[in-house]
Amino acid sequence: MTLLHRRIFCRWALRISLETSFSSTIGAGGFSISPKLEFRAIVPINSEIFSALYGAEESFRSQDVSSVIQSTREALFEAFREGKASKSDALESGDTILHVITGWQKYSSRWDTRSRLTWRSFIKDLLQAGLSPDRANYRGQTPADRMISGFGHESSDLEKQQITIDICSDLLKAGGYMTREALDWRHQENVFNPYYYVWRGDGRRTDDLFEDFSFRLIWRITDEKGLQGIYTSKRNLKARDAKLNQDIDLPEELQPLIYKSRKLMTAQLRRGIDLHRWIKTYTRWGDGLALILQSGHAPTEGALKAACEANCEESVKILVNDHKYFIGNEELAIASFHPNQAIVDLIVSEFIDRRKRLQALAEAHLPRSVQDQLRIESQSLLNVHAYEAYKLLAATSVDLEGLLERHRWSVFDCFGVNLDLADRLWSAGFRGVDEIDDDDKTCLTKAWTDTPPCDLEVFLQKTHWLISKGADIYHQKSSGSALHDIGNSVGSILYWMKEEEDSSSKIHSLSEPSTALLRTVLSDITRDDCECACSLNGCSPLTTLLSGLLPTRTDHGTVAKLIHLFAELLRVVLFHSKSEPELDPRFKSHLSVGILRFITFKSLDITHTCLHEYRKIVPEEIEAIQDEEEPLILDLERLLTQFSEELNVHGLQLPSYITGLWRTNMASFLSTLRPHSSKEIAQILELGVILDGHKTQGEDFCILAAAEDH
Repeated sequence: MTLLHRRIFCRWALRISLETSFSSTIGAGGFSISPKLEFRAIVPINSEIFSALYGAEESFRSQDVSSVIQSTREALFEAFREGKASKSDALESGDTILHVITGWQKYSSRWDTRSRLTWRSFIKDLLQAGLSPDRANYRGQTPADRMISGFGHESSDLEKQQITIDICSDLLKAGGYMTREALDWRHQENVFNPYYYVWRGDGRRTDDLFEDFSFRLIWRITDEKGLQGIYTSKRNLKARDAKLNQDIDLPEELQPLIYKSRKLMTAQLRRGIDLHRWIKTYTRWGDGLALILQSGHAPTEGALKAACEANCEESVKILVNDHKYFIGNEELAIASFHPNQAIVDLIVSEFIDRRKRLQALAEAHLPRSVQDQLRIESQSLLNVHAYEAYKLLAATSVDLEGLLERHRWSVFDCFGVNLDLADRLWSAGFRGVDEIDDDDKTCLTKAWTDTPPCDLEVFLQKTHWLISKGADIYHQKSSGSALHDIGNSVGSILYWMKEEEDSSSKIHSLSEPSTALLRTVLSDITRDDCECACSLNGCSPLTTLLSGLLPTRTDHGTVAKLIHLFAELLRVVLFHSKSEPELDPRFKSHLSVGILRFITFKSLDITHTCLHEYRKIVPEEIEAIQDEEEPLILDLERLLTQFSEELNVHGLQLPSYITGLWRTNMASFLSTLRPHSSKEIAQILELGVILDGHKTQGEDFCILAAAEDH
């Protein structure tokens, strides 16, 4: 048992902190007391020394990093020489100078080799000058901890791994040490990282593998530099100062993992130490995980994901071969983007094998009529209906170990953009690409949410693959079809391409199957149930594409940029060469009217009243909005007539017209104040707006203050 009491006494006038520590240790070896006094200069964050350090961080973004680090070094040592700063200066948080400088780890992924070497040299100079690397801040974190915990998830940056190991070695040799704070947050108790669980704001799937490098880095330090030992407060030590001779301070349960010691692990299990709560942590080491499971513990939920994040093939193999462990849609999704093909093969092969066993049991124990309802056929594997088959089999007391199904889902919702995995699942016998889920959705209607951020060509390839396997682009939803969703997804991808320098080249490099699919989206005249001035008689797939391209809250400058991008898409898909035949008159009218109406509607800032799933709006509200905005809608109709005539008279191609003459005339219209009607004036006055020059209804006036946009 260890008791640690700490008190901090501050005299702000002197800016001095006196830290007193009283440690008593009781164990099999007896009882020891170790008092300790430390003096630290507590300085404000805007002190000369820390202003220089944090100012350097600001300069990293705009200046040569190596030069910034060198100039910061000169400023620090000059402050030491002139007595303006002390080598023991620390902030209220307990962060020392070395804490801040090792904290630059979070920027180092963008640094070149020269900058990284300069950074290491700076730290070595500070250590040689006498700065102590063994000071922990008030979170218990040392400078070496900060180097490891701040490494991030960049698996391919081998140089960054090496510089991290080298700097940690420098810190340890100078008397520093590591604690549990060096480990990834997933190995900390009562620590929650919201970024690990957050969903993307645009609704798309996140294919980020949050790899854990903390143990891998510590193991490399052990292999390359050597660790002197482990101190743990749960074991007996003759004196607290013995920690000064140790390189890492960790809970007892993690000792076997650090040294990958089966002997230590076996001894702890015999002593009855509870390692069940550490199962996910021990997925970093296959032998240790196997020993824990062999001792009678069952794998915890999320263990396979943890093993994938640790990139540990051995642990993945152990878990997938344990029939107590569930493999479902989340695990299959992880396999779709994991960089280690061996791990992908382990998960996918076991999943397919389990689904085959489930189907064999269904064919053996369920009546033929039930099998027909579940679409069980000898040449295909259960897909969406696997959940119903599992429930029916469970009612017959059949042994279903390892075959658990928790809900209805389709394997084709899980392959992301990995078409090799999609082909593998298809070859294994999975069909039912167009099967609906509990929300009446198919793989096509969920393509946006089941796909990670990707290039337009990649998204269209995935969509084309689904269609080629039987997915119905005309599958009807509550409002519109699957083709409407495809259109909206294409528009949304174009929106996110607006800042990319190579967006034009990406559009010009679209494959023929992709351009053919885009022609289908642009030409289809199927309408949904929307009642909105953006598209008369309902929205078409073209309209939903424009809706994704031009979201509601988009400024006019961005709108102009997006229209240019869309015009480029039109040129590639429909107007690629003069030798191509003239567009069908009906298609040409659908295209020009649909596009001109929508972009003019957007430029006039008219409120959308569409009835898509993501917009819940009642008929009464639609009527009220359209009544209030009647003058703007009338302007829309007048302008649409004018623009359509101009397009025909001048004989311009639509892409050239919307980026040229339409844009000029639209800007001219928006710059001209239109006299307000008496109805508008009355509505404005009801809102309490003060009008300058308003005398009688119908006279011209200028609005000084106005309500916000609808």
